[in-house]
Amino acid sequence: MKIVSFNINSIRARLHQLESLISIHQPDVIGFFV
Repeated sequence: MKIVSFNINSIRARLHQLESLISIHQPDVIGFFV
């Protein structure tokens, strides 16, 4: 099981990074810190 945390201020501004992170690491769980 892969768990990834992602620290973001605005998900719209970082959506391209989130998509890249998901495609590269293929996590089972993603935690968002705003």
